[in-house]
Amino acid sequence: MKAVLRTYLSLILGALACISLPAQAQWQPMPSLNTARYASAAVATDQHIYVFGGATFDGEILNTVEVYDPLTSAWDTLSVPPFDIPRVNATASLFNNKIFLMGGRNPQNVVVDAVEVFDLNTREWSTNSDLLFGREGHVTLSIFDNICSMAGIDQNGVSVEDIEWYSNGIWQQSSTTIFAPRAAPFAAAHRDTVYLFGGINLWPSASGFGAAVDTTWTFDWFTIPSLATARGNGASAVLDNKLYMMGGITTSGSTNEVEIFDLETKELAQGEVLTDARSGMAAVTFQGEIFLMGGYIDDPDRPLDLVERNGISVSVGPSETPPESFYLLHGYPNPFNGAMTLEATIARTARYSLDIYDINGRHIRSLLDQQLIAGTHRYRWDARNDRQETIGSGVYIAILRSSTTIQRLKVIYIK
Repeated sequence: MKAVLRTYLSLILGALACISLPAQAQWQPMPSLNTARYASAAVATDQHIYVFGGATFDGEILNTVEVYDPLTSAWDTLSVPPFDIPRVNATASLFNNKIFLMGGRNPQNVVVDAVEVFDLNTREWSTNSDLLFGREGHVTLSIFDNICSMAGIDQNGVSVEDIEWYSNGIWQQSSTTIFAPRAAPFAAAHRDTVYLFGGINLWPSASGFGAAVDTTWTFDWFTIPSLATARGNGASAVLDNKLYMMGGITTSGSTNEVEIFDLETKELAQGEVLTDARSGMAAVTFQGEIFLMGGYIDDPDRPLDLVERNGISVSVGPSETPPESFYLLHGYPNPFNGAMTLEATIARTARYSLDIYDINGRHIRSLLDQQLIAGTHRYRWDARNDRQETIGSGVYIAILRSSTTIQRLKVIYIK
């Protein structure tokens, strides 16, 4: 049974025969999962992290959900009921205040096309339209505010070339296929462009490629820089307009390597390595930090309950000035509706920037980038982004920084 449940991993393992981050941007331990697991799916909302399914000891496939609450700093196993089909190598996406759980492999060794939906308002599960193609080890991305599914392998371990997206209650197929099909790649979507790196196609790959997506869901593929190390089955997260690609399987086993692709400049760089070499992790960006959950080091029969976090993109180099470079950053009213005032009291004259990010690390608004004298400075934010579009209700992070110091403030906008 164990060998059956690990068909996908056997495809990976059977094929196996530059900007550095500063020292203080290290991975920090967090409360552990209640159940050690690998190849689970994860989603972050404004207030919680949700981890779905995956596999645990001896390849047992799970249908349980763990929820992280930052107020209690603990993982809860009771607030979300189990879903119907236990699954490993599935994906999850947040869409219209519902979490869509898609695809994966079930305990009967079947790659499923089933989609289950958890309603964050009613706290209940329901079924939804099935994927057009059963797949595991795939990725789901948000494009044009719709869910898009691509990559992965099918029941026979063959890479799935077809791309599909969810709109108006049904899945629809793109007229174009994925370039260089593979499973378990690192992935992100940014301004209606898709980026894929690495992954597994009989053996680990290093290649990178992207696609501009138009409103007819046609994908125009192009090449981008390759990873320094061929790898897949790691974890991806986007923070501060950068794609972090963490860990994964290489030709010599699991790695602790982290590479960072800047979604604006299209440059690839090295990041702070993981505490341990790991594969099969889940990752989310939550309240301005990356959370990395579960996985395994060498043997999937010995999964990890390890959870770590790292606010990578907002770290700065070793400071030669004391932390009192900032006396205070606060905002009022908070929560707010309409507009708020951000007030920074600083101790020394220097160049400062003040920016707003959403909880997934996407840049929303620049409020300041100039030289300031010591004293108190006030800035108004009207809940608009840089394109003067009104943002949605939710949690946002205000970040004030100079060349040596940084401070963050969580703010809540309610329409």
